[in-house]
Amino acid sequence: MDTAFTAKKEWEIASQELTFTDKLGEGASAKVYKAKYKGEVVAVKIIKTDPDEAGGPKVDIKKLVRDFTQECEIMSKISAPHVLKFYGALTSPKVCIVME
Repeated sequence: MDTAFTAKKEWEIASQELTFTDKLGEGASAKVYKAKYKGEVVAVKIIKTDPDEAGGPKVDIKKLVRDFTQECEIMSKISAPHVLKFYGALTSPKVCIVME
């Protein structure tokens, strides 16, 4: 079994740590919500993985999670004044990223 899907990464957030408040917007590939995470107001971008919802062909969820995981690994190492703060991400039950 591929450990990229089973081992918890240092940047992974449990879904119960987020409290969603308002929907901020929606695009072709994602929905964005305002939420609270450890007392901080954050933006949560939920990637559309359902083909009916995304309006496109069937999504290869394993490839999506693998690519998403690689992106999160990189983002978790970046800290710069002109880059949004990366708090973490979820890969289950939904694929989403948590940022300032």
